[in-house]
Amino acid sequence: MRFTLAGGPPQDAGFSGRAISGALLADAAGRRLAFLSSTPREPQEVTVFDLGARRADVVSKLNPQVAGWTLGETQVVRWKCPEGGELEGLLTRPAGSAAGAATALVVMPHGGPDDVTQQTWSSQVQLFASRGYAVFRPNYRGGTGYGFDFYAANRNRSRAASTRWSRADSRTRTCSSSGAGRGADT
Repeated sequence: MRFTLAGGPPQDAGFSGRAISGALLADAAGRRLAFLSSTPREPQEVTVFDLGARRADVVSKLNPQVAGWTLGETQVVRWKCPEGGELEGLLTRPAGSAAGAATALVVMPHGGPDDVTQQTWSSQVQLFASRGYAVFRPNYRGGTGYGFDFYAANRNRSRAASTRWSRADSRTRTCSSSGAGRGADT
């Protein structure tokens, strides 16, 4: 996505289908970006994105052996939590397994909770899938990537509480979003 400095809706920059990992490096002219990217079926590779042409090219082949592996298929699954909100996660099924067929399942929650599972390469997931296991990676309530309310849901946080901070030490002052100093008991 591309965001203009003047505001307005984001624009499609032309990059999709691969997840970016790590730093973005720009050429001196600011016309091309280099970064690592992957998919659930392709390990990280060096990728160059031409901003003007809106074209991404994978320019490395760091793991050629993967082409000969039998890889699982990953899909996004969604469900309602007891409070009514929608949650989602990634389900990777072993190659050749039918949807709905009974398959042994490994659940791999992400770390955190300040984290998110993305559609990127995972050696662990593909190892389990190659051994006949389905792998479920939930993005549970409280993780990142779904907005503030989703993130704050497991922390007894609200927007009002997040705009100020305080220390338990009553000798310190509290900062608030309005910038006014208040006693630590507020």
